[in-house]
Amino acid sequence: MSLLFASDIAKASFDFGLVLQSTRGDVLRIGTKFEISNREDGVVHGVDSGEPSRSMLALLAGPVSSVEWTELGALTVTYPSGISLHVEPDAAYEAWTLASAGGELVIASPGGGIVSFPAPR
Repeated sequence: MSLLFASDIAKASFDFGLVLQSTRGDVLRIGTKFEISNREDGVVHGVDSGEPSRSMLALLAGPVSSVEWTELGALTVTYPSGISLHVEPDAAYEAWTLASAGGELVIASPGGGIVSFPAPR
């Protein structure tokens, strides 16, 4: 399922976690470790603590092909360039949250699983 990134990533930043914001206003926050990989080489960057580099953040800006998650809480963001961002669920923390500009919210629950909330009416 995917409810965001009908547009490009306008901003990639790091503020107590990785934050991706689309030009439409959707926001993806990742608060646990993640991996950035490409089709040819496998894992390019793995971040489990500390702040990602500017070059890593630059990889995440631009158009997005898809944003998909599983019922167990794994998330994958795929780019046309072949780069992908992957987050596994965390045993103790919300691994990621996804808020659409329209108000929908999806959360990767601690221990695995997904909780979603529809947009307010």
